[in-house]
Amino acid sequence: MLVQNVSMSEPEIDHIRLADLQDELRYLLNRWDPIGIYDEVLNYPPDEYDCLIGPLLTRLARHDSRATLSEYLWNEVENHSGSILFDAEPTRSRTASWRGTPSRKPTSDTV
Repeated sequence: MLVQNVSMSEPEIDHIRLADLQDELRYLLNRWDPIGIYDEVLNYPPDEYDCLIGPLLTRLARHDSRATLSEYLWNEVENHSGSILFDAEPTRSRTASWRGTPSRKPTSDTV
C-alpha cells in the first residue's frame, strides 16, 4: 500500500524509492510497537502504525530535527492510543539515523 499523504514536490518523488521507504518505516514502527499489540511472528496487525508513515516521511524529507521527530511521535502515539508502553527513544534514534541511509530492509540485528 502506497501512503498518499506525503508532502514532497513531484521532482523529489521517486515512486519506487518512496514505496521502499514506506516499507522500511512500517517495519521500524511495527518493531517499536509503542502500544504493544504487534505480533512479529504473524506480522499482525501489519498496518497499525501506517497513519504515522506519511507524516514521518514528510518530516524526514524536510530534515526535521530529532527533537521534532520525537515530539511528533510522542504526541501521535499518545493521542492514538492514550498511552505509550515502551520507550520511544530507540525508534526515534533509528528513524533519525535511517533517514540518510541507502534503501535496505532492516534486519533483525539492526533493530
